[in-house]
Amino acid sequence: MFFVVADHRMVRRTFAVLAASVLLAGCDAGDVLGFGTGDEEDRPSELVFAGCPGGGKETVTVGLTPEEAWGNRLGPTLEPPAPDANGRVAVDGFRVAVACEVAKRIHGDDVTVKWKVLNSRYDLEDAVTSGEIDLMSSISAPYAEHRTSMLLTRSYYVSGPAILVTAQSGLKDYDDLNKSGKKLCDMLVALAEDLPDDQFEIVKEHNTFVCLEKLAAGEVDGVHGDALELAEIAYGRDPQLKLLDMRKPIAQEMALQTRVVDYAMGVNPNVAGLRKKADQAMADVISDGTWEKLRKHYLDPVGYPAKQPLPPEG
Repeated sequence: MFFVVADHRMVRRTFAVLAASVLLAGCDAGDVLGFGTGDEEDRPSELVFAGCPGGGKETVTVGLTPEEAWGNRLGPTLEPPAPDANGRVAVDGFRVAVACEVAKRIHGDDVTVKWKVLNSRYDLEDAVTSGEIDLMSSISAPYAEHRTSMLLTRSYYVSGPAILVTAQSGLKDYDDLNKSGKKLCDMLVALAEDLPDDQFEIVKEHNTFVCLEKLAAGEVDGVHGDALELAEIAYGRDPQLKLLDMRKPIAQEMALQTRVVDYAMGVNPNVAGLRKKADQAMADVISDGTWEKLRKHYLDPVGYPAKQPLPPEG
């Protein structure tokens, strides 16, 4: 299938780099992101998503990273969006929308989804296994199966390395970058092994959003990272951004085998029967056309590779 070898270390490194950069600056990651050690009154009073208006008797708590909650609205400081006049902050994105649909299929219309944003996947892993949250919006399935005690739904998307460029750049595929000596921006310690550094000038930054600023300013030609993360960050931004497919060329040049990196929702292992219900709900989301509708809405505009998850098991 389709992406260059990539595993759970990509995700771990992303947040390790963020934490390291924040500590070097003399404060902790929670203070920078706005969801850590600060006063409770400084946090948004309510996180909302239009697709799950709430009002039901049953409650499902879904955990998100800041990138999943607000990827297309975050900037280099990673400051969360400001609350509206009612103290509400909207979350949005492909994974948010899928989680909403899964929750509604577990309890029907009689459900209220509570969204909880935590600083990193480390925190989300702890929260789902301790029962603080019911569902974790996404996690690498191979990693979760071998490194955590959480349960999983079936996989609902695949991802791996990609390059984000401006739609006006004229760059159409990886070969356009490869043959022209372009500059690529990347995290300080993330994914570098996927890029042949003798063919690119690699600019290292503390987070992807600093790289986006450099891309908008014309200081770099592309931003390297995880395809789904980049797609959600790019959705609806100005200037318009698009993904370049770097699968086959990179694999050929670096003698790597390509494979699918599957992502599923993490499930609280402490609630009897929840995994079965969530897995069936995910199967319904995939089979009834909802997944495809959400893919077209959130991912098609930026060129995310169209890969339908495996059909639900009978």
